[in-house]
Amino acid sequence: MRVSIITCHHVYNYGASLQAYALQRYLKVLGHDVRIIDYRPEYLSIAYSFWNLPDGKENDKFRNNILLHFLLSLRLFNKRFSTWRRIAPFDRFKRHYLICTDRFSSYKKLADNPPEADVYIAGSDQIWNTNIHNGLDPAFYLRFGDETTKRIAYAASFAMPYLPHEHQSFVKTCLSYFDSVSVRESTGLDILKSIGIKGQIVLDPVFLLSQKQWLDVIGCENCAQGGYVLVYCLNPESDLLFKKANEISKTLGKPVKIVEGIKKVRQRGNVIRNAGPIEFVRLIANAAFVVTDSFHGTAFSIIFERQFAVWHVHSDSCRIIDLLHTLNMEQCINNDSQIITYDWPTIRETINALSDLSKDYIITSLKIA
Repeated sequence: MRVSIITCHHVYNYGASLQAYALQRYLKVLGHDVRIIDYRPEYLSIAYSFWNLPDGKENDKFRNNILLHFLLSLRLFNKRFSTWRRIAPFDRFKRHYLICTDRFSSYKKLADNPPEADVYIAGSDQIWNTNIHNGLDPAFYLRFGDETTKRIAYAASFAMPYLPHEHQSFVKTCLSYFDSVSVRESTGLDILKSIGIKGQIVLDPVFLLSQKQWLDVIGCENCAQGGYVLVYCLNPESDLLFKKANEISKTLGKPVKIVEGIKKVRQRGNVIRNAGPIEFVRLIANAAFVVTDSFHGTAFSIIFERQFAVWHVHSDSCRIIDLLHTLNMEQCINNDSQIITYDWPTIRETINALSDLSKDYIITSLKIA
């Protein structure tokens, strides 16, 4: 069966790249011909663009004047490209691990010439977060292609506890065309119920692959617990998470390693600035302890059964909280006791059961298609 997936796969974010790979690989294991739709509109492609200006009315006057636009872009150049070392490994990951269609730079181009497929899948990550551009983009609601092509959502995320009233009609209308809908969080299921859409909760795609499969991807035979505390922070402006990491470092007697994301890390220490998605997974697999505010930092800590702590939970952290609540692991959130011993066999059993249900959803949805 020809399957085309649309998701946020090329935004220089570890979780986005890895969840896209995981769903593609699982579908290929089932024997399907799978392509990721290489959908990269301007708003998803500007992270390292010279001409990118921050959103806000205060910058409109610069956008409308070529000279002022150039001067402000020049002023922001050092800040924007402060994490440029990550570009090459991410691009390499996309070339080597993701099988993509031709590129579509706008919704119009995608709608005018959609990839042929038997099934379209709206993949995971924050594709329906209406606080950002993609949550209001018809492309991520599969509003393209032949109407007879089946449409499935797998582990889509609203990344918020409720859907703003002004967006409810748009989202409900778009989702009414789907043959089956699944989301990643219980809050997402509540949103679906509030707009009259039937849905199911499934796991993020990274859980569709076993620990052994991820070890094969990163080239390791087993998890060799490392001599370091790993930090991955989406919001490095906050000192709290780094403070807690240093406390845990002293408790364990192990040094801190920091993985830099798209925002520059200014803390001193061993900062890894050029890690691609594969290196990111390997660093978690071999860490002694992980401190993070990231959903996928949390997810891979669970997959590799690393001790971890989640700090500085932010506004869109419902997806982290939902996952940890499901696994009865909420105690690791902002916990001053720092070191928690988990019942990994029980957690592993729960993950395996939820993974089986998630796989059943995919297989059943594809059979219907």
